[in-house]
Amino acid sequence: YIPKSTVEVSKKDAEKVLKLINLIDDHDDVQNVYSNVEISEDILQEVG
Repeated sequence: YIPKSTVEVSKKDAEKVLKLINLIDDHDDVQNVYSNVEISEDILQEVG
């Protein structure tokens, strides 16, 4: 899945989004998780 439009998020929102994506992905019934969130490399390294 390649989104046509993306949404850049702040560090605070990136933490929330990544937590939500991980929770959804850990669910047994979920096979794939897609997102149009764009998180900068700097924020990804900080959030880790």
